[in-house]
Amino acid sequence: MRNKILSQAAILLVCSVLLIGCKEEAKSMDTSAEKVQEAEKEVADAQDDLADAIAVFQKESAAIITANEKRIAEIKLEIAEENMDNRDEFRQELAKIEERNAQLKKKLSDYNRDGSQKWDAFKEEFNHDIKELGKAFGDLTVINTQ
Repeated sequence: MRNKILSQAAILLVCSVLLIGCKEEAKSMDTSAEKVQEAEKEVADAQDDLADAIAVFQKESAAIITANEKRIAEIKLEIAEENMDNRDEFRQELAKIEERNAQLKKKLSDYNRDGSQKWDAFKEEFNHDIKELGKAFGDLTVINTQ
């Protein structure tokens, strides 16, 4: 009789340990699922932030490109109105600047969203190209004054 009670107690003890273990595993699965959902939300938020940053940058860059186009049109009028010894050279340089501006416009419109690292590299390169174009405008006025 005593062995029967001890064996039933042992079985009861093993069953209770198994039940407790299953509950803890279920809790850890719940927290894992919550962590996955939080991580997915963070990724979605990061993608939204990146999309917003890209949109703002594209809008600002498009404004710069449009301003460059207006500036090119103004310089073309100046070339036509003034008597210049180096008019052909000036027109050639202006044509190069106009082509570079058009390339930047196309590059900006063709950009596809590949991720944060590629976006940072693109943005850095694009800003460098914009600065170089600004320098070219400055050099163009030097040609005009010579």
